[in-house]
Amino acid sequence: MKTRTTLRGLITLLLLALIGAACNDDPTPTPTPNPNPPTPQTPTPGRNPIEDTWRLMAIRNLAAYASETIDTAIYTLTFRADSTFYGRDVSGRYTLTDSTLRITLADINEAALPDLSRRLRNALRHIDRFEIDTAYHSLRIYYAGGRRYLYFSNLPPDPDPDPTPRPERPVTSYLLHHWRLAGFGRISDGSLTPVAPTGDDRFSLIFLEERTWTGCASVHRLSGTFRYDAPFLTLTFDAEPTTAGESALGRRYIDALRQVQWYRPATDHDSLRLYYSDNDDYLLFIRSDMFLPGAFSEKLFNTWKLIAFGRTADGSQYLPELHSTIPAKKSSRFLIQFLSSGEVLISLAFNRGFGRYHANGDRIRITYIGGTEKSETDDGYKYRNALNRSERFKLTADGTRLKIFYNEGRSYLLFRAAPELIGKTPPAALLGRWTLVKRDYGRARPTIYPPGQHVLTLRADGIAELTGLTFFGEGNTLHYIFHPWNKREYITIGGTEYRYILNADELWLSNHYESDGGPAYSFRRM
Repeated sequence: MKTRTTLRGLITLLLLALIGAACNDDPTPTPTPNPNPPTPQTPTPGRNPIEDTWRLMAIRNLAAYASETIDTAIYTLTFRADSTFYGRDVSGRYTLTDSTLRITLADINEAALPDLSRRLRNALRHIDRFEIDTAYHSLRIYYAGGRRYLYFSNLPPDPDPDPTPRPERPVTSYLLHHWRLAGFGRISDGSLTPVAPTGDDRFSLIFLEERTWTGCASVHRLSGTFRYDAPFLTLTFDAEPTTAGESALGRRYIDALRQVQWYRPATDHDSLRLYYSDNDDYLLFIRSDMFLPGAFSEKLFNTWKLIAFGRTADGSQYLPELHSTIPAKKSSRFLIQFLSSGEVLISLAFNRGFGRYHANGDRIRITYIGGTEKSETDDGYKYRNALNRSERFKLTADGTRLKIFYNEGRSYLLFRAAPELIGKTPPAALLGRWTLVKRDYGRARPTIYPPGQHVLTLRADGIAELTGLTFFGEGNTLHYIFHPWNKREYITIGGTEYRYILNADELWLSNHYESDGGPAYSFRRM
């Protein structure tokens, strides 16, 4: 009975399923529709890496393996997406490809701009290529034929920089000389336009130890300060130089000095190159002691003691102050010694220094270059400043008095000859008559002289008598100084220092200013 009931239920379910299928008009099942694909988004253009604010960190010279650090944060370049840019003293438009950056600068009066601003603008006008290193946050803009580049960073400056300033490098003594312009050179074509010697201090340049400089164009005197971080060198003028009355060469010289960027010594340290115009052009200088002195009396080659400051108008004079704290040996103060090499040795009230001079006829130009820097008296400073403003000189006929005029001739320094004040008493073994027996000059065969032909007589009163000798100077008598300025092993004859060796009856002299291999003279006692 139970089995029959179950079978009847299954048949009923089967009939219901058949009836449902028969009532359906579309026997094909409806497939599930696929979802619509997402609408692709319009890609957003990527930001160009150059679109940022870049701070100038350094100017680097690949040829010289040198880098000039920019120690100010005010020189920045900001590149915007609308192809414009701006920065300190620069603005305009730019175009960009993979490695090419072209800049169009807005016009501006560049004459009054700082030197660094002018250099930046000039570099941006002559871009060769650029590189961006995102890992190091750096931008390099190459110019000057790829030999130099501006180095930028987009990192923010140090919020708490070290307040201790970086110590300045001492100025190399190589620069501290009197230089004379010899030519305008150009690297790209190897050309050199020579400048003939003028016989005076025109087209000159003198670097001083306190980082100041003086010079002269064709007419006007120039002066200023300089920034030195070897091999970089830039000049700043005390006042905007006037070009009125200057020759074309003078104007070119002044314009080049404004643009000087770095220096390089040349062969044997006898010449100097100052590079400008992004290092394609340079000024070639020769040390002034490579030139012969002007035609002036050799009586100037002596040691002189300042005895008075004077005024030309009324003839009034006053003595340099005898300060109570000046050391006991006051006779060695307020001195100047002129040497034939173009060098002057100077003693103030407390300090000693050196400088350069150029004389022609009765005109003279003295420049104090440097020396010790102790506390100095007012008259010591006045003396030094007067020497730096020297214009002409006047010697008495007997060569015992010297006037050096300054302040457009309205003031003067009065000196007396005093070679004895800087030397020692010569020993008896040095005094007497010496005959030249041999002259050596480098590797050349020595010249032998017969006894008695060329005679040097050294007297106890500091006078050297010359017979048949010309290399000491003109004339038959000259002053000589034994151990000048406490320089042992040296003797000054005329205006030249010689290293000497005295060995019994033999005397050997060698010019202190000659390089190795220069002339040496051997004497024998008569």
